[in-house]
Amino acid sequence: MIHKHTQFIEAINARTKIRMRLRCEAGGIAPHRLCAPMDYGPGGEAQDWLHRYWVWDYGSAPGNHTLGLLPQQIADFQILNEVFDPADLWREAFALVQSPGIGIARLNGGEMALPQFTIKPSHGVNTL
Repeated sequence: MIHKHTQFIEAINARTKIRMRLRCEAGGIAPHRLCAPMDYGPGGEAQDWLHRYWVWDYGSAPGNHTLGLLPQQIADFQILNEVFDPADLWREAFALVQSPGIGIARLNGGEMALPQFTIKPSHGVNTL
């Protein structure tokens, strides 16, 4: 976990944007990134089950906004006085096509069936 883990979880629950500095593979620190904290826990395409800090990166290319960051990738972050609406992230990430009894989400060029639109908290925090 990062040294500001509690503040990250509080930012998720308060739906407050954060400004992050990430460590580069070359050993330096990347410029600030404006992000929305979404979750903490395992997931994504990585099958290693390592807990990651999941954020929405407002400055990334369309279709690639979600970042799953390991603790060692985060140099620091600061909580901003700017609230985000999770529904805005959802609308931007998914183009929903109506189908009888099931939704189809198109994300990053792929499709997945969404039998229901229930968002459940995981790891004791609110997720988006």
